[in-house]
Amino acid sequence: MIKIIISSLSLIIIIMMIISARNPPKGLITKKYMLIIPLCVYIYEFFSNHFGDYMNNEIIGKIHSLNIYKSNEVIKKEFYVKIIALCILSVFITNIYLIIPRKSNKTNIENGYYIKRDKTDKKVSFITNIDDIKKEVSITVPRKTLNKNEIKKAFSSIFTILNNKLKGDNKDLMHVSKSLYLPTKIKDYDVDISYSFEAKGVFDEEYEDVSEIINEDGTLNNNFDEAYRDIKIIVSLSYLEETENKEYLIRVLKKNLSEREITIKNFEEELNWQLTHDTTGKYVKLPDNINKKEVTYKENTNNKMDISLLFLLIPLCFYLLYKLKINEKIKEKNKNMQLMYSDFIEKLVLLLEAGLSIRSIFVRMTDDYIKKKNKNKNYLYEEMLLTRHEMENGIEEIRAYTNFGKRIGLQEYQKVSTLLIQSVKISSDSLISMLLLESENAIKERRELIKVQGEEASTRLLIPMVLLMLDVMIIIMFAAFMSIS
Repeated sequence: MIKIIISSLSLIIIIMMIISARNPPKGLITKKYMLIIPLCVYIYEFFSNHFGDYMNNEIIGKIHSLNIYKSNEVIKKEFYVKIIALCILSVFITNIYLIIPRKSNKTNIENGYYIKRDKTDKKVSFITNIDDIKKEVSITVPRKTLNKNEIKKAFSSIFTILNNKLKGDNKDLMHVSKSLYLPTKIKDYDVDISYSFEAKGVFDEEYEDVSEIINEDGTLNNNFDEAYRDIKIIVSLSYLEETENKEYLIRVLKKNLSEREITIKNFEEELNWQLTHDTTGKYVKLPDNINKKEVTYKENTNNKMDISLLFLLIPLCFYLLYKLKINEKIKEKNKNMQLMYSDFIEKLVLLLEAGLSIRSIFVRMTDDYIKKKNKNKNYLYEEMLLTRHEMENGIEEIRAYTNFGKRIGLQEYQKVSTLLIQSVKISSDSLISMLLLESENAIKERRELIKVQGEEASTRLLIPMVLLMLDVMIIIMFAAFMSIS
């Protein structure tokens, strides 16, 4: 069923890809082999128009803080197109996984002439060469059987296991009120186990039918009138032609059934009678009334989840990992901005004392950054450069400085942004003294931040030290055990 659904979905996606590639969205230019992109754009536009309010805009804001020159709409479109493309690819991967047959690398023929027996019979196919004669042969290799000594040991081990586990959850075999443990096979033993039951009569010592007391699987029907009933269980072990029996005497205690248990018991009896009393009818009628209570039915349609469905979780994993990566980058960016804060304040004070205006300072500092710019992005100077461009494009200084503080989002820079706005609105006479005071605080905060980072680094170094100590302990313990042996 899953294979049909995934295959149908893949076929629909391929048809939609071809249609969308022939009629791509306006302004979209892609290579011929990138058929998936136009379809992803169409899907994004559909969801954006109908479900735009439900899209996660928090992560878009974080990505925008790392790419300040791209608009929110462009970043949002690129992000969700990637997610949609990954969803489509995961459907194709799942389909390929379901179609490709899995082959086992296990070989049956060892050393050229030997086929190892398994615990069960197995079929083996091979091609035999006799001079120039080739023939394809298929055989059934019989399972490995035990010799008499091995059978005897296996029987003894199984009886030892049953002596401990036969009682199930009961205190012992003389106080049985719950189901017994009656397995037909024991793990690692290819031995058949069967059980037979006999019960003593109430008024005599003869054994009678036990079907009203215990079932063949060990579950109890202990709703008799007496305080208890004694049962004899005969356990029979058989392997090929070898057999061995052992008897266990148990005492089944009377059970007082609750109303729920009585209802279920009556239902099971009625259902069993409906299934067996007349097998010539076209339909089987399920009980509609038990103890004057109406019975309704709903078909159980639960299916086990196929491993192939795990491939469909790839987009979710990608989204979570991408979100985690963005959060780590934001954290790293904030740390760098905090470390650069004191230098930023010192440069502001130095250039203000040299007689430059705030606007000129932004131009001067960003010009130096552009000249020395390399592959590593400096987030502080990128924000200053954007602020400079805003002012050059006609945005008022006050608004540009406000945007500067909001985009960075850190309390320190918002404080500086407020000071810059005040200097523009009122006067810049007291700005230098206020920035000098802020510079002292910034230096103290930077020392504390560096101290914290140093402590974190020393903590991380403890991990390899602990691993090294464990290696040494393992070597010492291994040498000690070897010397003892």
